[in-house]
Amino acid sequence: MTAQPCILTIAGSDSGGGAGIQADLKTMAMLGGFGMSVITALTAQNSMGVTGIHAPEPDFVGQQLDAVLSDFPVAAAKTGMLFSGPIIAAVCDRLATRTFPLVVDPVCVSQSGHRLLQEEAVDVIRQRLIPLADVFTPNRPEAELLAGMTIETEQDIHRAIERLQEMGAKAVLLKGGHFEGERMVDWLGIPGEAPVALEQPKIETNHTHGTGCTLSSAIATGLGKGFGVRDAVTAAQQYLNSALAAGFGPGEGYGPPNHSIPLLRLQDRERCRQDMRAALAALKGGAGLRHLLGEGCMNIACSTVHARCVEDVCAVSGGVLADPAGRALVAGAPEFGVSQRMTGILAAAQAVRPSMRACVCMPRSAPLAQAIAASGIPAFEEVQDPGQSPDAARAAARARLQERLSALEAAPPALVVASREGQGEGGTVCILATTLHNAMKCLDTLVATGQKS
Repeated sequence: MTAQPCILTIAGSDSGGGAGIQADLKTMAMLGGFGMSVITALTAQNSMGVTGIHAPEPDFVGQQLDAVLSDFPVAAAKTGMLFSGPIIAAVCDRLATRTFPLVVDPVCVSQSGHRLLQEEAVDVIRQRLIPLADVFTPNRPEAELLAGMTIETEQDIHRAIERLQEMGAKAVLLKGGHFEGERMVDWLGIPGEAPVALEQPKIETNHTHGTGCTLSSAIATGLGKGFGVRDAVTAAQQYLNSALAAGFGPGEGYGPPNHSIPLLRLQDRERCRQDMRAALAALKGGAGLRHLLGEGCMNIACSTVHARCVEDVCAVSGGVLADPAGRALVAGAPEFGVSQRMTGILAAAQAVRPSMRACVCMPRSAPLAQAIAASGIPAFEEVQDPGQSPDAARAAARARLQERLSALEAAPPALVVASREGQGEGGTVCILATTLHNAMKCLDTLVATGQKS
């Protein structure tokens, strides 16, 4: 097995576990790094706020750093909460001759508003720490403080990045979380290049405690694995975005991103495969299935927890047909990453109802429409605009699906969504369900109902 790169965090401890070295070490482990730590401060902290800070002597911070650097082949490092000027000086003295990339996250204030940096330390950051940064990751208030300017416009963003680079930072990532608007944009300035906007989907959540720590440690891990700056930043953004989408509140206040999301998805992949195999083995054929499906092809899919892309959705690679006798013919096998269509449907549903994890799709037909009407299964039908392009029609259908699901008081175990093409019989029928078992029960009901009609 290839050795994991050694990634070092030099930061404060969060007793609540959502930020600081705790967030850093979780992130490093999830992304394939071997995390090490130098603790610069102990905070008495939970999800509601910070109630106390105890900083060790600067010499002891330096002693920790000496111990790590004298033994381990550090591939990259990051700094977070450094608290005081003397601690910053002790760290900078030892990092000045390093041979590995350094990510600097200039932590000044906690999310709850508690100051994590002494006033006199601001100038020490400007004079000693910023010049060491290979990647400097301020948020808006930190960039305004350190660059000495107000940041309101895109032009201000460019100027702030330029000022921070003039202070010695090589690359600057000005994070966009404190800017208003519907878009989530971080700005990356690399030496010799104009700053570029790096946009990610905006996640509406209160569980953002430790996002800066998570992002900077993810960037450091990427650099330690040999990524270039831009690739390390975009990979870190994707990890943070996924973790935010799965964020949770273990306490009564602001919760953290879910650092374990790669592991949770990996564990869930085997469950998906097992569920798919069981569903296909139990698939009931017969005249009812042939009656509903005709010569068409249906597909069955289920997703991992917090699915974000096609690789998180398991579907039948070649679909399922019914022969003239009604026997189910499975073409291919359950695989991840084989159906963009099923991924799009599940992603649209999960955006408003995260519990909807399974889907069965088949061509709409008159017998199927009759079976739906007679089955008593919750259902709704939409009529497609025949003048729309296929992409526009899919986008409109998904938007209507989200509106319908949002209007429900709670997600039912299964429901049927039918999309009809104009006044004809063509279109698509999708069974959406909380589990694959529920989806297949719904399909069995439709097959049985169709056989009676």
